[in-house]
Amino acid sequence: MSDTPIFISGHGNAAKITALSLCAAGFAVRLDPPSPSAAPDMPDWQNVLALSPAARRMLEVLGVWAALDQPNAPVINMEVYAKRPQKQRGLFSGKLSFATPPEEPTEDDDAAIEVMAHIVSLASLSRAIEMCFDAVVQTGACQILPHSIASHHPDDKTVRLEDGAAHACRLLLDHARAEKSWRRDIPRQQHYYGVSALTAELTSSTGHGGIAQQIFSRDGTLALLPLPRADGYALVWSLPQARAEALKHAGPEIVAYELNKATGGQFGDIRVDSASASQPLSMRLTQDFVSPGLVLLGDSAHIAHPLAGQGFNLSLRDAAELADTLFEGRSLGLGPDDFSLLEDYQTKRRSDASLTIATTHSLHSLFATRHTSLSAMAGLGMGLTDTLGERLPSLKRFFASQADHGASPPPRLMRSQSFTD
Repeated sequence: MSDTPIFISGHGNAAKITALSLCAAGFAVRLDPPSPSAAPDMPDWQNVLALSPAARRMLEVLGVWAALDQPNAPVINMEVYAKRPQKQRGLFSGKLSFATPPEEPTEDDDAAIEVMAHIVSLASLSRAIEMCFDAVVQTGACQILPHSIASHHPDDKTVRLEDGAAHACRLLLDHARAEKSWRRDIPRQQHYYGVSALTAELTSSTGHGGIAQQIFSRDGTLALLPLPRADGYALVWSLPQARAEALKHAGPEIVAYELNKATGGQFGDIRVDSASASQPLSMRLTQDFVSPGLVLLGDSAHIAHPLAGQGFNLSLRDAAELADTLFEGRSLGLGPDDFSLLEDYQTKRRSDASLTIATTHSLHSLFATRHTSLSAMAGLGMGLTDTLGERLPSLKRFFASQADHGASPPPRLMRSQSFTD
């Protein structure tokens, strides 16, 4: 165990995963206390996350996956549709399937099925992370600070807490979504979409078959994600904020009516089984993920539109890559604040985040346009891409690899390796 403490600003799921990853790599960690205004408990399937296979492997190594108290739903394909403008006949103008064919033909059908993602309950995942985090705190490897970090002073390698107490700190990791004083001068791209994601648990009269469905339209992006039960879906529907708020309070019957109208019965008769929740959506990409004595991870560095389901996966890749980078640096005699290490981390992580955010932001902008010709061209492009993918399977495998572990080779935690292997 290293005697050099690393401080983490933030106390959410991603911050705790980073703490678990660093402790697994032998570093001592100090973490902000939980916020007194923490969100109340949510129904198990009102909000879900789509975790990549690499993310699952990481959570398995950290013990989080085994601690889940709800089952997961594997996604074996994702079908994406472009909704036609009302003046054209039919509901959808383009379809793109992301199923990746096996490298070699096989007579065993089960062997040909590849899992693209695992749908997990956010509430269940939060409980599992908290359980593993508490266990590490009990060992003393991670400590919760008595007060939140108020300021960072890289010149004298200290942080100051809200009670005024100063602590020696060679490296501060910023996991906070809220603004912090130490990053006010770091340039960033930021965009508020003016939409909110409406979420709820659904039941359909037809089975999902492990296929996630997504519809792009001018009204918003509608995703139906398979749940562990064969007729269950989780809803993630990006809508103008006023409409999302109205539906959130309108009741299950009205939400179901609007959903059935939006899908045209394509995915069976839909019933809403839970209260709805909503979350405003935005985009953020910070120019510099690192500066002397400071690393930005997760929401402090990047926030992506949820249409690709990559937000939490990006944060997990941040944690895994940083743990790898600092672990390798220590083996070379380098401290956690060595700037050559931090720059190497930034090179890998910013390229991944930039590509993901550019893709999701462009897709949202293209399909949200009010120009019929552009949305029709987007639908045509989806159909052409699907045809090209069928003829060039390596293209779909590239997309799957990017969604799984990003643009760089996966770090050891995402290869199912611990730091003692």
